[in-house]
Amino acid sequence: MLEAKVLMLPKSPSGWLRGKLFHLVQHQWFETFLSIMICLNLIVLCLEYHHANETYIRIIRIINICFMVLFAFEAVAKILGLGHKFYFRKTDNIFDFIIVISSLAAIIFEQTQPSIGSKDNAPNVTVLRLIRVLRLLRLAKSSQRMNWLLKTIKLAL
Repeated sequence: MLEAKVLMLPKSPSGWLRGKLFHLVQHQWFETFLSIMICLNLIVLCLEYHHANETYIRIIRIINICFMVLFAFEAVAKILGLGHKFYFRKTDNIFDFIIVISSLAAIIFEQTQPSIGSKDNAPNVTVLRLIRVLRLLRLAKSSQRMNWLLKTIKLAL
């Protein structure tokens, strides 16, 4: 027998900042904006290539840091607005939180490396970037057609 958990939204918090964040993260446009940012982030990740010049690499790194700050803000806003107990009850939020932490680790790793294109660190950075690409799964869950396609692929495997 299947059982489903229903998560009731918490009440709007009484504090001014938490109340504003609560209403911000509840708006549909907030999720739409984040979905667009995820797509743009994936495009930027695809723009990186092995023998890029130093200026190009620096620009891509700065853009990636901006995306990471945005996604970290999303996590913090949801934790403060919804409350940590509610936030960490949803597997989607836990997944996003893990990606934010791993993205932060990837950016720190990239910033401490002398050259992103060196043979020594390329596999490690590639794995960390791959983790960031997993954010695409979040978009897939929000799209019924994409969800249907993923279920079909899963059944085929």
